[in-house]
Amino acid sequence: WLAMKQVLWQYEGDDGWESISACHSDALQNTMTAGGDCVTVGRYSYDIQHMTQTDLDTKKGLNIRRVLFDDGFLWEYEDDNGQWEPMSGSISRLINISEASGESTAQYRQYIYDLSRNTQTNTETKKERNIRQVSVGPTGYGCTLWEFRGDRSWQPMAANASAAIQDAVRNGKESLTIGKYLFDLKAKTQTNTVTKATREIRFPDDNWGILWEIEGDAGSWQPIAATASAIIQDAVRLGEESVTLGDDVFDLTAMTRTSAAAGQQRRIRPTPAHCALFWDYMDDGGSWQPMSASASAILQGALRQGKATVTLGQLAFDLTAGTQTNTATKKQRRIRHAAPDRGVVWLYEDDDGEWEPMPGPASDEI
Repeated sequence: WLAMKQVLWQYEGDDGWESISACHSDALQNTMTAGGDCVTVGRYSYDIQHMTQTDLDTKKGLNIRRVLFDDGFLWEYEDDNGQWEPMSGSISRLINISEASGESTAQYRQYIYDLSRNTQTNTETKKERNIRQVSVGPTGYGCTLWEFRGDRSWQPMAANASAAIQDAVRNGKESLTIGKYLFDLKAKTQTNTVTKATREIRFPDDNWGILWEIEGDAGSWQPIAATASAIIQDAVRLGEESVTLGDDVFDLTAMTRTSAAAGQQRRIRPTPAHCALFWDYMDDGGSWQPMSASASAILQGALRQGKATVTLGQLAFDLTAGTQTNTATKKQRRIRHAAPDRGVVWLYEDDDGEWEPMPGPASDEI
């Protein structure tokens, strides 16, 4: 079970506890593991002994805390027929983090989860359902479930089916049968042996390596909470153009967040530093140009899972041939890892204060 424990560092802001950025969290965790008391990252100084964070520019101090949550639990809701159905991995993680943080409720879109009463309430319809926490176990690969493509969107499979499929993948099997369903793990399909209906299946990318940020008043970028980042990245992976969290609408095309309560709009972005590997595409002049952090993360996740192709919007990526094809114009370009030898990319700060990835050869030389 220890392998499923995850660490989340948070600071206490004006609106409650918010997630500290991944690179700062890594520095805090590494310092704590090494027995250190203090660490400075950028303009922030962290005192682990007194659990405080100080902004060296403004001298403002905030409390910090370390949250240890268990990623080996999945949450389910009771449907109208009394059957328990799994929630998505990102929602389960959101609830697990809220519970570990001592919060009594969690919210995702129009749903409020009451952790003391174990209920889920739809704030629009007022419909209430029972919820429960179940152990996925070591074969469940944390909270992440295999999914099948439904009539309108990707849907999570039951935890036991996900565990069986993941076991088969680890054991090198190309197919397995669960009840009336035949799963072809090479073709990534499930076939109902009775109706002969076939659907696509997939194992979702791990979105927690990508942290999203929002531009503050002074032009500095601040991290969005890790749970919100995961939900936004989920929407990117599913090809959605926007996602709504409470009063906030995140436009993933315009890369903005609009707050209905505050009546303001701010820019958002995925944090490049949290992408393990950047990918490049070759432009018309024969030069390599870096892809966005979110696209790079999705391609890298697909590569880790052994996928040969990925589609993002109108771009189809062939990871075996090393090409991207615009399905509308049929134009094809070469693609590659930006820093294939080390898995590290260096960034430079442009004139607008934005951090941009260097081309692969420059990162390799450094």
